Amino acid sequence: MSNLFKIKTVMIGEAGSGKSCIINRIIYNEYDEFGSATVGAQFLAKKIGENIKLEIWDTAGQERYRALIPMYLRNAQIICLVISLEKSYEQIEYEKQFWLNYLSIQNTMSKFHQIILIFNKCDLKPDFEIQNDERFDFIFIVSCKNRTGIDTFLNSLENNIITKLNNTISKNIEIPLNPIENNINTNENNGLIDYTYSVGKKIMNCCIL
Repeated sequence: MSNLFKIKTVMIGEAGSGKSCIINRIIYNEYDEFGSATVGAQFLAKKIGENIKLEIWDTAGQERYRALIPMYLRNAQIICLVISLEKSYEQIEYEKQFWLNYLSIQNTMSKFHQIILIFNKCDLKPDFEIQNDERFDFIFIVSCKNRTGIDTFLNSLENNIITKLNNTISKNIEIPLNPIENNINTNENNGLIDYTYSVGKKIMNCCIL
């Protein structure tokens, strides 16, 4: 059997940005225009490629649940900030800065985490162009409604993002990353390696979340 690497991924962003819709497209290839809001958080997993298991935490966007987010960010390796393109330019810039500031005061994430910006609902703003922003490791533009950009995001996860994460970790630790063979539960991770465990503990209407 192939070795499996567990990657903890946390989705964050405002209510209505489309976090749950993106996850439903990734996991089930479904779009529910009238789905209900996420309460607290929900957990889903998806295997991509031969040896990667994404463990995805979908956090609620309402402010009253924000105090729970640090718990889900604990040991996260990929954090996806989702912003709706329904918003004005000023609102988009405000949300980016707000969530970057929010993440900057969290100390529970993996030391080697990646922050990804996902602009959702590009079907509402087809002429929107991505601007380079060095505060983020990767930036994507998607539409859950027509699936635009979802495959690009998944392919990049497999081929670029996780490779970059792996390279970053490898350059910063002396011990090699050795995945646990054949899903045998030899540690606390149910047979799936967690990079943070390896380096030492120090992710409806298109879109009501």
